[in-house]
Amino acid sequence: MKRVLLEVKNLKKYFPVKKDTYLEKQRYLKAVDGISFTIHEGETLGLVGESGCGKSTTGKMLVKLLNPTAGTVSYEGKNIFSLSVQESKNLKRQVQMIFQDPYSSLDPRQRAGKIIMEPLVVHGQKEGAKERVLSLMDDVGLLREYFDRYPHEFSGGQRQRIGVARALALNPSLIICDEPVSALDVSIQAQIVNLMQDLQDKYHLTYLFISHDLRIVKHICDRIAVMYLGRIVELADKQAIFDSPLHPYTQALLSSIPDSDPEHPRESEPIKGDVASPIDPPSGCHFHPRCPKCLDICTKKAPMMVEPVQGHFVECHLFADAPAREIKE
Repeated sequence: MKRVLLEVKNLKKYFPVKKDTYLEKQRYLKAVDGISFTIHEGETLGLVGESGCGKSTTGKMLVKLLNPTAGTVSYEGKNIFSLSVQESKNLKRQVQMIFQDPYSSLDPRQRAGKIIMEPLVVHGQKEGAKERVLSLMDDVGLLREYFDRYPHEFSGGQRQRIGVARALALNPSLIICDEPVSALDVSIQAQIVNLMQDLQDKYHLTYLFISHDLRIVKHICDRIAVMYLGRIVELADKQAIFDSPLHPYTQALLSSIPDSDPEHPRESEPIKGDVASPIDPPSGCHFHPRCPKCLDICTKKAPMMVEPVQGHFVECHLFADAPAREIKE
């Protein structure tokens, strides 16, 4: 088994909600509510779920754009939130991020070459920087003569290629991909996903791929973690997730994928109701108000993470007899 590159343990992020009156009790939006997972060197872990479930917040904590309310994130065995200034700077060379919006994530006042070169300048790697940038532009499919163009002169797909090149500039080990293709046309999505796979092989990269598109996740990921209302409810190898999902929410997500064969449609039951507010999440299992298999205990007690099948973790009372496990694999 490959070594663990990143370990997330009981990670939480609560945002204080503005009070209407001075006497009102402080409330919190529980964006991430105690999640744990690991990422192995060289793999792609998919993090999926509906909008607002906490996926992007998780990604931002992994690159220290946000500080957690509780929990730890360990990169190569060291908690990233207790590093010295120099250690934090070294971490930033190893862990980079590709942002969701290729339009707002690029400085409109800088030329493409300077945008890609900026991480090298910040980290004191100016010598040979232009040659490095031109090489990266080759790798991501941008013509070298685009070096002096401004972001508004590029298409959405080209802008995202600039973002990918910028993330690669410091030769990182781990890249957090925050829905990197969701703002692009379908044909361009396929190009960017294939590019990322090629770059992963060339540079020996590890990805956390955040997305709500299960078809793309199935194509690029090795394992998949399913997130609902701040919690990870299921985690397993992608084949196990797609062939034999255990959690009712995962089953509902998969049934929502458009069927490629209209003459033999898949039997599916849509999820009823709306996602509850993360400010006031339901008691017990967060999914119980929408779950077609809800038990009495689901409304009262939060389920534990269990492992009914080796390597297949699920947080559901339907599998309460399975052995409880922390996700360390």
